[in-house]
Amino acid sequence: MESAFHQAAIIARSCFSKLRLRGEPKNEQILALTAALIHRDVFVCLPTGFGKSFCFQAIPLAFEEISIPKAVVLVISPLLALIDDQVAQLNSAIAGFAIHLRSQADLADVQKGAIRVMFVTPETLTKHPGGLAPGFADAFFHANLRTIVLDEAHCLVLWGDTFRPAYNDAVSLLPTLPPASIMALTATATQSLVQQVIKRTGMNNAVQIVRGEIKTNIFLEVRPHSTFNKFLQGLVEEVKAKTTSTPRTVIFFSSLDTLSTAYSDFVDLIGDHGRVPGTGFRSSLVAMFHGESRADLKEWVLEMIADPASHLRVLFVSSAFGLGIDGKGITRIVHEASPSEVDDYIQEIGRAGRAGEVCMAILFAKARFAKEAMKEYIRTDDCRREFLTKAMGYNLCPAESMLLCCDNCKKRHTV
Repeated sequence: MESAFHQAAIIARSCFSKLRLRGEPKNEQILALTAALIHRDVFVCLPTGFGKSFCFQAIPLAFEEISIPKAVVLVISPLLALIDDQVAQLNSAIAGFAIHLRSQADLADVQKGAIRVMFVTPETLTKHPGGLAPGFADAFFHANLRTIVLDEAHCLVLWGDTFRPAYNDAVSLLPTLPPASIMALTATATQSLVQQVIKRTGMNNAVQIVRGEIKTNIFLEVRPHSTFNKFLQGLVEEVKAKTTSTPRTVIFFSSLDTLSTAYSDFVDLIGDHGRVPGTGFRSSLVAMFHGESRADLKEWVLEMIADPASHLRVLFVSSAFGLGIDGKGITRIVHEASPSEVDDYIQEIGRAGRAGEVCMAILFAKARFAKEAMKEYIRTDDCRREFLTKAMGYNLCPAESMLLCCDNCKKRHTV
């Protein structure tokens, strides 16, 4: 694979330019692209903000570089907001390059246009009757479909049997789609989860690109759940005092009812301090984002959170915000209660500090529905970063200072 890697490295640089990306492609991105070019299945686990999406966005461009001009990629993604965000980004770089598939007519457009990256939800692909899977039987896709991508692949294991059975259904349809390599992508995965995804998807001798780490610029802290309301009150005063200079904060909630109530109370308490000149929700410094939010509100939140200079400062969210959202300038992640899984927690705190800035992850210790590993994380008196690292099977990347590590390390260092 070595000579193929060198060729892919040259191609990757060209793809970086075409997609208007800054810097140079990383070795892990090049290795994933190499696997795609030689028709190998590949599992990609890279930290949030690393640039996983490039691994599949570049595939059609890479095949074009080796004189295969009509290569297309199918991306099965579990979140509508994420799909729309990525389609917009790709089409801003290359006009007409990506599409969100919703109908058979969209498949026809792929065959006659410049579209090279197709996004689809598991439900749209598999629904009965009228799912899009039969449309891929066309000769065009048998000739040109190169890679099928499973984005946020951890959801297949964590959600596929319960919350999103359509993801399981989509994977079961893979043998009926045109022959193509499989690429699975996620930001967090234990070795057990990697093997479960590989087994469920039928990957053959998959290349595994796994670089797991707990960000060293995130200070980890656990507080008693009884102090959560006091934290919110303090945040109200902070927004009133600092308004648009309030550190950008994302607060995850364990239920929609709790989220909605907390958001309404918060907005009432900050009053006119929570607005900049403008009209409607678009003038607010505070917003709410969950799976049932209105489409226009979701679109606005994604636009604001992708701009580190925007006026949006505090975001009340459900777990829907954790999946691949391109958040910028987030320096504080708060959990009103513990997620169920360590994987979920690492994924969600990974929204913060994407530019390397120092930030905080505060977890309020309510663990009613948490698995044992998360309960142990809350209880431990040892280094929280080391605990999460061991739980995930990663290599430990210590923070530069004990004071920037976690609350437990800080206590030991300052005694």
